[in-house]
Amino acid sequence: MSMSRCILLVLFFILCPLFLFSQATTPIQTIKGEIINKANQQPIISATIQVFNSEIIKGTKSNSKGSFKLDSIPVGRYSFKVNAIGFETIIQNIALTSGKELVLTLELQEKYLVTESIEVESNKDKFLPINESNIVSTTKFSLEDVERFAGTRGDPARMAQNFAGVLGVSNLRNDLIIRGGSPTELLWRLDGLDLPNPNHFGTQGATGGPVSQINSVLLKNSDFITGGFSSEYGDKMSGVFDLHTRNGNIDKYEYLTQFSYNGAELGVEGPLQFANGSFIINYRYSFLDLFKELGMDLGIVGIPRYQDGLVKLNLKIDDKNQLFLTSMIGNNNIFMQRDNLEDVVTGDWNLKSKNNNFSVGLTWQNFFSEKLYSKLLIGFFFDNYTTNIDSITTNTVDIHKVESIDKWFTQNSSEGYSNIKYNLYYTPYKNHFVTFGTESRYRFYELNEKRYSFGWGDYTDWDLDKSGNTYQMLNFVNWNWKISNSITSNIGIHSQFLNLNSKMTLEPRFSLSWNIMEGQFINIAYGIHSQSLPLLLYLASKDNNNLDFMLSKHLVAGYSVQFNDNLQLKAEAYYKDISQVPVSKNELDYWSFLNSGTNFGSVGGKVDLISNGTGKCYGAEFSLIKHFSEGYFITSTFSYVRQEYQGSDKISRFGGFDNIYIFNLLAGYEWKLSDIFTIEFSGKFSMAGGSPFVPIDTNASSLYNQTYYLTDKAYTERKPDFQKIDIKIDFRTNFENMSIIGYFSIENLLNANNVLEYQWSNSKKKIESVYQLGFFPLGGVRIEF
Repeated sequence: MSMSRCILLVLFFILCPLFLFSQATTPIQTIKGEIINKANQQPIISATIQVFNSEIIKGTKSNSKGSFKLDSIPVGRYSFKVNAIGFETIIQNIALTSGKELVLTLELQEKYLVTESIEVESNKDKFLPINESNIVSTTKFSLEDVERFAGTRGDPARMAQNFAGVLGVSNLRNDLIIRGGSPTELLWRLDGLDLPNPNHFGTQGATGGPVSQINSVLLKNSDFITGGFSSEYGDKMSGVFDLHTRNGNIDKYEYLTQFSYNGAELGVEGPLQFANGSFIINYRYSFLDLFKELGMDLGIVGIPRYQDGLVKLNLKIDDKNQLFLTSMIGNNNIFMQRDNLEDVVTGDWNLKSKNNNFSVGLTWQNFFSEKLYSKLLIGFFFDNYTTNIDSITTNTVDIHKVESIDKWFTQNSSEGYSNIKYNLYYTPYKNHFVTFGTESRYRFYELNEKRYSFGWGDYTDWDLDKSGNTYQMLNFVNWNWKISNSITSNIGIHSQFLNLNSKMTLEPRFSLSWNIMEGQFINIAYGIHSQSLPLLLYLASKDNNNLDFMLSKHLVAGYSVQFNDNLQLKAEAYYKDISQVPVSKNELDYWSFLNSGTNFGSVGGKVDLISNGTGKCYGAEFSLIKHFSEGYFITSTFSYVRQEYQGSDKISRFGGFDNIYIFNLLAGYEWKLSDIFTIEFSGKFSMAGGSPFVPIDTNASSLYNQTYYLTDKAYTERKPDFQKIDIKIDFRTNFENMSIIGYFSIENLLNANNVLEYQWSNSKKKIESVYQLGFFPLGGVRIEF
């Protein structure tokens, strides 16, 4: 089947349901939720709630439990405003559809100064993060951002690639390079539980993969942090994805079904009949093999198969106690078979890979008083990796005839942890908010890896067989102090201890925000951020047990101006001084752990290491963001980013993530054709400097028929600059009690040949370019009812 016929087929399935019915009246929907005090999580009584646009304005007040409900609101886009005496006003944009009630939980921040005679209204900045302790380098995003931006595939990580200072390793994976830092330096947190890697087909020790396991339709507003983060986040050096799932509808059952590139999906949510609470259950199953049958080129040899599910429970025991449970499960497998390809040559390989993971976090929230409450989280995470790689040898005369398939690498490893985490939140006065936290992790592992030297019997040149457990403890204290109406500071200390290497850290952090005049802020931050290493590195050899925590000192300064509720210009400059980095112990060379993740997320490469490496990242970022309003949105970012490091040879080099510049321009426009049908057009243009790489030694590779590198010239050459255009069309139709949401997207519209890597071809005796994903159409449709 031709590519054009595939595109037409996808468009047919998306558009066909949108025009099957017509109706004269506009469907209506309900908006409900609760208003609570951000500091103590107590309900706010008699808060005024308004929903309005150019045609409609409706309002109500919160009751004694902080709850509110607005019925019979025509579907469409609105501004949503909440204000209460003594609190900052919230204004945010919402989209109301007929297939699902809109359930909101909104937290209001107390004002620093309220007088009896004067009540000055100040709006809650739409650009401020959910966690106000993160004063700098934080972007708040919503479900609509993940779904609206072209090229995201409904993936939060791919959405974050549009933010300042952030770049993806390739469009085949969602690994994130944050301000020149390795993808291993990113922290994923979901409802308070830290997740090592919530992605399908991830590599052990990495943080990314080709497909996200986190389903964006289950998220609510969350934070993405790129530096200078507060003391409650630990064990990572570059960035934080602090994700939050929404609660289910507490009054009625709602359903969704979805068919898209990410898979077939079913979801249900509603009230818990036996208690005062709600639930969400969501399941997704991939069917990329169907796209392959339709003739679509997925850019891969094997077909990835995966499935995942998420359960969210919310239970209110009484006015002082609540329980929340978030559980996620996923598995995936792929068989990349090359021995049956027509152009197979010596050096090619077959790969079988399988990955299973499971996580669960149970949180008990307890209110002691209006000034004091706590959260106790009991969590568990488990991940298993199975990999088999076979090396292919072909005939010396008939170079495409397979002579032998030899075992080269096997892996059957697992690791995980169980933990207890306790946070205590105290608000002695309205301008002081203090948090104390402690977490104990019991980490367990079973690592089994072998690399064979085929042709020498059962000889192995790499054999790792380790199992056991270790203990990790993380503690912090954080003090958010509103010094005046215009100055806010955040002071904290984070500390962690790892029993495996018997090392401990003490990490002070400080940030300050000064509202110099209406809508204008100056922000600064300084902090020390430490990170432990993947267990694979610690256990690769006996001496590696003594490796220290990596250490990064962040210095960030920024300025922002908010022209109105939806438009902001922001500039930030940063410097990261990095030390105690693993480098080669027994030889002087270029290798450093700071470059881990350049090769499909791989974090290995060396056996005997020492924590003597150094590095630094520095740069500046500019962002112009207009949130969706008046029918359109614009996001434009430009980043100047540099990464330097020293290996064991003490030679200063630019590293594998030194892309020099990153530019993104996104825009979208919504066209309202009727009261029930809208179309949104969006596009994205991205450019980035070519990443440095280690050149291939053509003479040695040709002589020995395997790849050798010019290590003395490591990262002295660069790939061509990266550029890509993505487009997306969204369709939304609202019937009575049902909405149909469809999309069609084309990534890399102009089919730009962006180099992924360079490989040595034994058959052609030359270096060949391997390219990233080319012209790639995809689409989907979701029904909510």
